[in-house]
Amino acid sequence: MTTTTPADTYPHYAAAYAAQAEASPPSLRRLRTQGWDAFLNLGLPTARRGNEPWKYTNAGVIAREAFGFAENLPIDSSAVTLQDVQAMAPWHEDWRTLVLVDGVFAPALSSAGTGDGSAGAVISSLPDAIQTDAKLGETLLGTLATAEDDGFAALNTSFVRDGVVVSVPDGEDAGVVNIVYLTTGRNQPRATYPRTLINAERNSRVTVIETFVGPDSARYLTAAVAEGHVAEGASVEHYRLLFEGRDAYHVGISRVEQQKDSRFSSIAIADGAALGRNDFGVKMAGTGAECTLNGLYLTKDRQHIDNYINIDHTEPYGTSRMFYKGILDGQSRAVFGGNVTVRKDAQKT
Repeated sequence: MTTTTPADTYPHYAAAYAAQAEASPPSLRRLRTQGWDAFLNLGLPTARRGNEPWKYTNAGVIAREAFGFAENLPIDSSAVTLQDVQAMAPWHEDWRTLVLVDGVFAPALSSAGTGDGSAGAVISSLPDAIQTDAKLGETLLGTLATAEDDGFAALNTSFVRDGVVVSVPDGEDAGVVNIVYLTTGRNQPRATYPRTLINAERNSRVTVIETFVGPDSARYLTAAVAEGHVAEGASVEHYRLLFEGRDAYHVGISRVEQQKDSRFSSIAIADGAALGRNDFGVKMAGTGAECTLNGLYLTKDRQHIDNYINIDHTEPYGTSRMFYKGILDGQSRAVFGGNVTVRKDAQKT
């Protein structure tokens, strides 16, 4: 059971939530309410005794900081150029690229790409995608990374404002979708709450790159949540690149659910942040599903990187592979933990 600090310990969160509650987009208001109710119950996982997932990582350094919020601070994506983005994150003219600056979608920095992406795929900012297809928000968003799962998941859900939806219809190949979450460091300390939703329907294919970048000179928090629904026969290739600034805090929670004969692979690379956490969980809920999780983390000075990886086999004939490596320098620290669970009925795993 996770040990937490009550939410009333953080009055600035309550004040910020109250200030933006009525301004929430209608499509996200229900989700935000659920997140806040969960956060009131959970708080943040600052007490590590009896709290195995956070036993070796001190979240108290984050909890003590009164971060500002995007709703209450000005956003000016014009101060960032395309050259700035290309210098900090992967970029290719064939890719469909979506850039979010300080948590807000920046159309001027994004690109439709020139590759042969699926014409029927929904690839857009979170509010636009939900407005186009209400099902995405009502039946998919928040169903894998639930607000009740973790205090940081609850916080993200309470303040979710923008993000990216990648939804690929049956049998389509959407090519490469490149997502860049960029923090400028202005008006620090600032918190952003990126949200990524991947929905790969039957026999579809897509490659998704998530990159988190920011300046070394700023103190900020990125509390990110990603959810991946991988339907029967679908294939998703995923990359998670953590290149935050050296004074930044980053907590990333990713949840994936696979169905029959689906394929999911992810490579996580961490080279940044004073404190970074990659909480990645995959539920293999279909017969014959395959999953590969690889990671590389590089730390220096006094950095702290935590990889908490869990794979849950619930059905038979599944195959999972995991391979993480780290290179540590200076007085840095790294944590690797988690479980591979094989349920009673998951024979021939």
